[in-house]
Amino acid sequence: MTIIIKDRGDKGLYMNFNIAMEESHTFMQILSWVAVLLLSISYWFQIWKIHVHKEVRDLSMIYHVLLATGFGILTYTALLEGSTIFLVKQIMTTIPVAVIIGQIMYHKNHHWHDDDDPNCSSCGEELELWWNNCAYCGEKKNPDVEAVKRVRDASKEEVYFQKKFDNQPTLSQ
Repeated sequence: MTIIIKDRGDKGLYMNFNIAMEESHTFMQILSWVAVLLLSISYWFQIWKIHVHKEVRDLSMIYHVLLATGFGILTYTALLEGSTIFLVKQIMTTIPVAVIIGQIMYHKNHHWHDDDDPNCSSCGEELELWWNNCAYCGEKKNPDVEAVKRVRDASKEEVYFQKKFDNQPTLSQ
């Protein structure tokens, strides 16, 4: 593409934007591939987190099934359009979402927990310390949870100060 710009003296100034356009196109392709890589890595980090903790109670099966269905349809569309980057992006995001669905089904009865977490006084299920209500029965958390939280926070402070002072040189050294 050549653009002609005329100045007031009717001298033809020619600017060739071919090189700039090619560089811009290459830069955009690189950005697109980086985006594909980042999207895929984000899903694989979620997969790793599920693998380590075996915890899927916070994940929505409906959300991931709809996501995988949408990605699958867009994969087919990309295949029909012949868009390589779009096809690769869809494949690289569809596969990990399908893996997450498999993990949700496999780990749905597994429960990762902290031994210090208290149980709900109404239903007996385990409570997370930052919850205001029980996720299982909806009851407001009891004061015992606050006591456990204070004890845990105090023990963390004690460990911190113990480590801090253990590394200090003494007068005899």
